[in-house]
Amino acid sequence: MLIQNSRGFKIAPGEKILIVEDVVTKGGRVQETIDIVRANQGVVAGVAMVVSGHSHKASVQVRDGVVFFNPGSAGPRRFSLPVTVGFVTVEDGVEASVKELAV
Repeated sequence: MLIQNSRGFKIAPGEKILIVEDVVTKGGRVQETIDIVRANQGVVAGVAMVVSGHSHKASVQVRDGVVFFNPGSAGPRRFSLPVTVGFVTVEDGVEASVKELAV
């Protein structure tokens, strides 16, 4: 049985879904897609990393094997947040790190 969700795509139970997002502001759309796939008994075949920068607040979190990465902001200071740059390494997996800049 195919299940059609509010986004208009259909997921068969056990169907493997690869989630790819090229532009993310807060990472919410990718998480919403993961939730939709799982709620419809699909299997998320892969999401390696979600990169966002909306908040300018640097962070690296791993949830369900997916790296959620915000490199912060290397431009003019935002709010009272530190000025940071982010690094991504893709080699036998995906890793992210953040370095604070002295300004």
